[in-house]
Formats: sequence, C-alpha cells, structure tokens
Amino acid sequence: MTLHDGTRSKSPPPDLTRKEFREGAEQLTVAISTADGTVLYTGVMEPRLFSTSTVGWHAHAKAWLPLGTKKIYCVLNLLASVVRSKEIEDE
Repeated sequence: MTLHDGTRSKSPPPDLTRKEFREGAEQLTVAISTADGTVLYTGVMEPRLFSTSTVGWHAHAKAWLPLGTKKIYCVLNLLASVVRSKEIEDE
C-alpha cells in the first residue's frame, strides 16, 4: 500500500462536518506485521476529535516486538488525522 504519492500539491479540505464525522466514523482495525506477513499486533483505532480541532482515529497500546532474536516491549501510538480537518465546519 502506498501511503503518499510523492506530490507536494495541497489537497482540498474534506467535504464533511465535525458532526458528520462524530456520527459516522467507525472504529478501524489495524495490524502491524513483518515484511513476510507475520502479524505482530492487531488493535482498534477509535474515532477522535482532537484538542487541535482536527479529527481522525487514534490507538495507544503496548506490545512485544521482535528485534533480531529478542523481543522488546514497546509503546505503540497510532494516529490517522484527516488532512486539513482543522478547516471543517462544526455542524
């Protein structure tokens, strides 16, 4: 999956209101896996209205992740913010 197309053009603000996001956004299931497809972590991202006036999804968890032959305990913070959502209307 490509996360960014490499262009630097400015995207338009999203066509939604905060109310539409609040009422329509659902939980997202996420997985972290190795390059060979071994799943290391699965979790849920919750819809959130951030204190910065943006909207998106967030998850916070702790998980054991491999480092060579060892496993290390890590804090995971996953954030997906809607681009330019600070500019959307409240209602």
